[in-house]
Amino acid sequence: MHIKMSVNRSKARTVPSLSIKGGSWCVPRWLAQALFILLTLVLMPGLMSLGTAADLPRESMIRDLKQWVSERLSIPPELVEVAPMDARLRVPDCPKALNFDFPFPVHDQVRVRCEGQGADLYIRIIVIEPRNTVLAAKALSAGQVVTSTDLILQPVAKPQPGTLESLGLAVGRYLKKPVGPGAWILSSDLEEAELVMRLKADIKRGSTLSKGQFETLSMPKSLAPPGFLSAKQSYEGMRLKLDLSAGHILSTDDLTLERDVWVARENLLPGQLLDLNRLQLLPIRIQGPLTGYYTDLSGLDNAEMVREVRQGEPLKVGDVRPELLVRRGAEVMLTMNSNGQVQITLRVEALDDARMGESIKMKNLESGRILFGTVTGKNMAKSR
Repeated sequence: MHIKMSVNRSKARTVPSLSIKGGSWCVPRWLAQALFILLTLVLMPGLMSLGTAADLPRESMIRDLKQWVSERLSIPPELVEVAPMDARLRVPDCPKALNFDFPFPVHDQVRVRCEGQGADLYIRIIVIEPRNTVLAAKALSAGQVVTSTDLILQPVAKPQPGTLESLGLAVGRYLKKPVGPGAWILSSDLEEAELVMRLKADIKRGSTLSKGQFETLSMPKSLAPPGFLSAKQSYEGMRLKLDLSAGHILSTDDLTLERDVWVARENLLPGQLLDLNRLQLLPIRIQGPLTGYYTDLSGLDNAEMVREVRQGEPLKVGDVRPELLVRRGAEVMLTMNSNGQVQITLRVEALDDARMGESIKMKNLESGRILFGTVTGKNMAKSR
């Protein structure tokens, strides 16, 4: 039987038809489309099964290859990956077991052979380097501060994004949620701990804060009050703005941020010897630690100005330095001990400039002998 499809072109709308030996049978378009869809649904499972069957040798080869590389290199199979292969590459359905070997000194390719099945296949592989990953050694609770005994470090082939590679990144931090034993510790599971200052007893307004009045307390940063004072810094000597009760966590709103430091009564000029009478102790608003300011006069004896400090400005550590007590060429009284009992005083010439406590080189004017000593005062030194 000869069947032919024809189209009636005399009409504006084309209508498919079937011709059988000179006769014609017109079929509506919707029926032709329905027949095409029906044929597709009937044939598609068979076509898909053919594709699946064609993939079976490839999947079997990849599985056996990974197992062979695992045994050969003494690594877990999950550390072996097969690089993407060309979809056109045909893997033969080998009736015998496939043979594998490393054809090159660098083990990045595997040669696959099937006896009597033609050319060899060369498959590129990737060996994954495991990364140290922080895991929970036991069940951990939300709000718990993590310690080193709560964790273990274990190599993992493909860790989840956000995992930690060092115990130190987790120790001392708070857990936001419970974690089961053996579970990965993620950076998103942790929260920074803050050391805050909590009052031990009631304190009145205007009191000066001292170390014995508060204790340090660790808490999650999200729970710390706004503007909290970190116990990592020193706030001793600052005054309170208002009355505070025991158990209160100190914040910047509680303190005046004023501290008693030494301030210039008048302008102090560079190179000028510092006169302590030209300083006064005043409360000054200072942000941060006190380490750069003078809260007492110790260390300011025999000092000279390095920079200008105007009236009313606090004196800072970098503004002064020890006075130059001995100048080169000056006559120096050198004290020497003889046998630990008798002291001898010599007049010598200074060969260097020196300040208090510095070493100095000197020359005995009578003998010309070179001597060494330490500056103890204005044009005074003692032997080493």
